[in-house]
Amino acid sequence: SGSSQARAASEMKRIFLPAKEMIHLSGHDLRHALQKIATDRDLVIIISLSGESEAVVELAKVLRTKDVPAVSITRMKRNTLASLCGENLYINSIQLPVRYHIEYEFTTPYFILIEYLFLSYQNYLAEREQEGM
Repeated sequence: SGSSQARAASEMKRIFLPAKEMIHLSGHDLRHALQKIATDRDLVIIISLSGESEAVVELAKVLRTKDVPAVSITRMKRNTLASLCGENLYINSIQLPVRYHIEYEFTTPYFILIEYLFLSYQNYLAEREQEGM
């Protein structure tokens, strides 16, 4: 939903390139297209820091009514997006004290989580391959 979240989603797409299929959408205009094409065979991952953005909450509501599986990635706090998604992943973001009218919040936890998901996915594939032998 924000610029940091868009960079995290872009990194997720890059790292998961070997996956079967991944579509990276960002921006509020593209959510309407996603609402129309997503099915119950898809998995939608929604990245939002607060989990309260009107655009992501509306998207999650539509996905839920269509029985499209959704995973939220948000700051570690109770939020509307997480309540609408079947699975929730949380990051512990750290915000620096405001000085000189500049706000800054660390985005590194997004990237750590994405790498963890990729490693877990690789382990899952390896286990499936062993079971098939």
